[in-house]
Amino acid sequence: MNTTKEQFDLFQSEFLKWQDKFDMKHIKVRFYHYNIAKYRYAEINLNDFADCVAGVTFNKENDSDSMLTDNEIQCIAKHEAIHLFMNQLTYLARQRFASCDEITRTDEAMTVLLTQLLK
Repeated sequence: MNTTKEQFDLFQSEFLKWQDKFDMKHIKVRFYHYNIAKYRYAEINLNDFADCVAGVTFNKENDSDSMLTDNEIQCIAKHEAIHLFMNQLTYLARQRFASCDEITRTDEAMTVLLTQLLK
């Protein structure tokens, strides 16, 4: 099923809302609305966390037999924003020189933020 410009706009708006809640405003996000693998609703492409740039694509066509609801689109956007949020920990974990203290501090900061958000 094809997605519309209105759905893409909702996706962007919801993603930006969660980016703000996750305090990730320093990361520049570019949004795209084109075809990716049909089994995917969206995807995020991140280089290193230090680059502070992400590309987020909302699939123009997917395998769904019915039109996505606003609630489903909001959930998809939140899912991709969580990937952005988690990337700081993923980035640290991939660094050979990352210390256990750095990983623990990042994990704790993320946990505190999620605890506040998920009330």
